[in-house]
Amino acid sequence: MPAVMAQEKSRRSGCILMFVILVISVLLVAGSLFAIRWRGRGLVRDEIARIRSENLPATTAEGDSYYSIPEGRDDITEIWVQAVGTHSTGPFNNSIIQLNQYEAEGLPYVGSDAASIVVLPGEDWPALPAAKAYLAHYEDGLLKVHLAARQTGSVRYPVRLASGFAALLPHTQALRTPSRMLRLQALVRAHEGDAHGAFDSLMAILKAAQSLENEPLLISSLVHAAIVSNGLQSIRELTPCVAFTDEELQRFQTEIRRIRSPKLLHRALAMERAMGNDVFQNPGQMGHIGVDPSLAHLSLLSGPGDQLAYLDLMRRFIDAAKLDLPQSLDAALDVENDLKKVAGGKFLRLQRPLTTMFVPAVMASFNADARTHADCRITDVFIAVERFRRNHDRQPPPSLEALVPDFLPELPIDPFDGLPLRFRLDSTDVVIYSIGSDRKDNGGQVENDPTKEIVARFPLEPTRLANPQ
Repeated sequence: MPAVMAQEKSRRSGCILMFVILVISVLLVAGSLFAIRWRGRGLVRDEIARIRSENLPATTAEGDSYYSIPEGRDDITEIWVQAVGTHSTGPFNNSIIQLNQYEAEGLPYVGSDAASIVVLPGEDWPALPAAKAYLAHYEDGLLKVHLAARQTGSVRYPVRLASGFAALLPHTQALRTPSRMLRLQALVRAHEGDAHGAFDSLMAILKAAQSLENEPLLISSLVHAAIVSNGLQSIRELTPCVAFTDEELQRFQTEIRRIRSPKLLHRALAMERAMGNDVFQNPGQMGHIGVDPSLAHLSLLSGPGDQLAYLDLMRRFIDAAKLDLPQSLDAALDVENDLKKVAGGKFLRLQRPLTTMFVPAVMASFNADARTHADCRITDVFIAVERFRRNHDRQPPPSLEALVPDFLPELPIDPFDGLPLRFRLDSTDVVIYSIGSDRKDNGGQVENDPTKEIVARFPLEPTRLANPQ
């Protein structure tokens, strides 16, 4: 009997010891996790303090003061708000557009099949009366846009950035409509021989885009790029066949060279980071922006590691945006590759759910920004070719170098590889192109693929409304 009791006592002691060891192990693990999380939260606080020390927004609550009129610039916000309106109010609201949409069919830029029916000046355009009738519905609204375009200053559209990803951008989206109409107006004026009127319409498109250059949002940056692209395309369409004065051509060049400020993408990324950081601090708002709230629970389980990864990747993207092209693309691609390592591993993806959701679209913004820079530089060269021909008995420049310094201040660089833009003479055209976002030179043969080359062709035998002045 004493032996049995001794065995039982020994067994109980062993169980107690195992239990004590288990409790100590759990406490050690919990303590380690707590220490890691505590340190992680400290690193997050340090990074947020660093962001604020750089005068950048760390949260959306700071965004409304970040989006302000630059010091020394006149505030012309009200003029543009009155001119553009929104989708539901103003001269270009959806109700009015839908009411007159049947008249837009068959017209370039504003009709559903607009892309394939541009008839350039010097050719018969049967739809000219219909185009004039359509534009007459928006005469007052377009006049307001022209008046706004003549003002100098900065715009701060009434956007509530404190709403984060749920912020409404009615004016930003509404700018697209008058920009398309201005393209049609420029074409109509060109057909009627009103070169100066066509110039005003094209400049108004560029000024409409400029009204967004202070808005620190990626979507606004993309809308800005789309409006600029439309304006540049129309300038290239009309320059060979409209009698713009040399002064007007130079004004185009001056405006084009200042269109894409390097601060545009940097500011947008800074605000994007603040919006994402807000979601980490308040995961409950995810449902309001159409995101599965369960991702928030995964992020909470991973501790501050997900937030730290997000802030680190976004800092590197923002630092990349400060660099000149193409170095900024190279730096952004390095960040993108690191992000793919996170997104490619199932375990890491579970640890970084919000990071892998919010960050991947950023690289597309870098490529879109570089395409806009390339588009601007190509159009600058395009205009320089026209000015050269006017001064050389309608002969084209033999090389890109021949345009410097009389018509270009320096050789324009392809933002995708740092080399001069490609330039060659064909039997019928001057071909100017950038290698595009795939960063491969295909000889200027791929013209309709947005991931490849950006190509402009200046016709050597264009029609003309009148002799240039």
